[in-house]
Amino acid sequence: MLELYSVLSRVKLDTPIENLTINSIVYFIIKDCKLNVISIPLIARRSIADYKATIPIEYDIAMKLSRKLKLRTLDLIHLAYTSLLKRKDITDMFITGDKEILECREEILAITGVLIKDPSKLE
Repeated sequence: MLELYSVLSRVKLDTPIENLTINSIVYFIIKDCKLNVISIPLIARRSIADYKATIPIEYDIAMKLSRKLKLRTLDLIHLAYTSLLKRKDITDMFITGDKEILECREEILAITGVLIKDPSKLE
């Protein structure tokens, strides 16, 4: 959902989209595309020097992936969340047109077990 809000908030229109309208558009997309909004409320404990933190598990996974994949933050969070969904047997695929993710799809598969697909190549 965050990605939908992010993309819609950056769309350049003659008339700006208000928050209420963005909410309506996101709701419509979720309903029209028959999407399921899934949440996995897990936490991780992380120690850095003397600092101890409790963070969402997807952030912990994203931090670990960052060293290997060197992708942008939101891309890492998407992949971390998808890897959690794979562990729960909810999905094993991530569809994206993002060139950076597509370029390291084999490494992502090896690390997370998540198959990366280009939407232009779906059958």
